[in-house]
Amino acid sequence: MMRNSRIIIIIAFSVLPGLSHAQGHAAAVEPLSDDEQAIVLSLSPLNLPRKDPTNELSGNELAISFGRSLFFDKRLSVSSTRACASCHDPNLSWTDGKAVPEGGSRNTPSLWNVVYNRWYSWDGGADTLWAQATRPIENAKEMGLDRFALTKRIYNNDDLRRGYETVHGKLREPVCASDPAITNETCLDPERADATKILVNVAKSLAAYLETIISNSSAFDKFVEGLRTGNTGAVQSYPEAASRGLRVFLRSNCHLCHSGPNFTDGEFHDIGVSPKDGTLPTDPGRFEGIHVLTESEFRSDGGYSAAADPKLRFIRAGPDVWAQFKTPSLRNVVLSAPYMHNGQIATIDDVIDHYSNATSSTYRHVHLESTVKPLHLTSIDRSNLIAFLESLTDPVLIQNGNFRR
Repeated sequence: MMRNSRIIIIIAFSVLPGLSHAQGHAAAVEPLSDDEQAIVLSLSPLNLPRKDPTNELSGNELAISFGRSLFFDKRLSVSSTRACASCHDPNLSWTDGKAVPEGGSRNTPSLWNVVYNRWYSWDGGADTLWAQATRPIENAKEMGLDRFALTKRIYNNDDLRRGYETVHGKLREPVCASDPAITNETCLDPERADATKILVNVAKSLAAYLETIISNSSAFDKFVEGLRTGNTGAVQSYPEAASRGLRVFLRSNCHLCHSGPNFTDGEFHDIGVSPKDGTLPTDPGRFEGIHVLTESEFRSDGGYSAAADPKLRFIRAGPDVWAQFKTPSLRNVVLSAPYMHNGQIATIDDVIDHYSNATSSTYRHVHLESTVKPLHLTSIDRSNLIAFLESLTDPVLIQNGNFRR
């Protein structure tokens, strides 16, 4: 189940519920044009990722093991009642199944294939997976455990301290975190630097684990491999409804944003998701994310990064990025309802309805994507498109955070 420190899980496609759209066969499907086939071949395979150069623990087996234990450990929250897995439940395709979590304003994204992301969070407020992992730990609306309390908790719990020291070396007694007379504000370096480094080490261990959550073996992948190798049996076994839906996907230009083997361009767009009450959007999205990233002490070009990433040189927070949000991957998308950054679209059918009737938004965004035009899909088109999206599912069996083949 481990291959190059990446976990890949596959079981029979037939056990996954809710795939009725992808079943059944009808008349012959129109063949792909040469241009269409070239696009399809660019969508698979999703190869195993390289190690993250900004995280020296990327691919480290000890860090992966420690990170996994932390991910399911409720002691990583100030109340000891919430773990990372509380919102990213593996049994809910690494989401919480809610529109937005309690006290939050944005939908909890799935963790499938996060290792391939260029930016993290809906607004791109972090530029590495480990930097993103620091955010919910200290966020008062999420886990609320500041770095000093985190240091104290790791030091005072034997199993946490052993796990930490196995990966990161000896942990010295944290005076600031253990002496109630010393506040976080009055705690001076090197104690403050120690607490920050411990937070980073924890986040990098979590990231090493999160890198292993990979999905890359769907019915669509088998179909593309058949195209690439000339295996007519593999091509013909692909559901015909999904084949028709693939053509809808291509001819509707969905691939312009949902591109590449992870079905996302990794960038930010305004697709006209109107607030339910008909008001103008108040969430600045990417505009805010760039400011958060610019001011972050954990930027990939900062002192805690193992290697600088040059992509930060090209980001600018202009008005054109207001209310833009990151393009999510479509892999396993039928398992991660509800949808959009605010979770206000309940079903995959409703998502398709949004794109089919793009001009029906209650307002027109100033910077609405020029590619977002009403598709006017027929009911058959919609059914086939859903069948295609279902074919991007990599069937998995996950029990209590353990992966089983």
